[in-house]
Amino acid sequence: MKGTGLAIWSELFTNIRILGLDIDLGHINNNMDNLKKLGAFEKNDIELHEFDQFEENIEKLKTVLNDDKVDIFIDDGFHSNETILNTLKSALPHLAEKFVYFIEDNKNVYKEIERLYPELKMDVKGQLTVLSR
Repeated sequence: MKGTGLAIWSELFTNIRILGLDIDLGHINNNMDNLKKLGAFEKNDIELHEFDQFEENIEKLKTVLNDDKVDIFIDDGFHSNETILNTLKSALPHLAEKFVYFIEDNKNVYKEIERLYPELKMDVKGQLTVLSR
């Protein structure tokens, strides 16, 4: 994560809380001065937190979110079925009653999600899976 996606979100949505989760924050931290020089994060700052998608993170997200609920979640992380499923399992207790959850760059994980979470609405377009409730 070099932060360009977060910069775009902070420009588009100026009155929401934006969190960036990554196993290695060095990438965005090394690019932060450049992003800010280009005008990023002027309208809305972001929060950054270390997040290992290979681990279960329910408690980590509880601490980070401080009981806030997430309306929009974008998983543009490691892209393996294992990490996507771990992240979804960790995020589900913290999602709002109505949410949208984007999974990028994986064309097969939807089959397993459909099996594990049949109550979720799902739309699949190539390598993009969109979940909602």
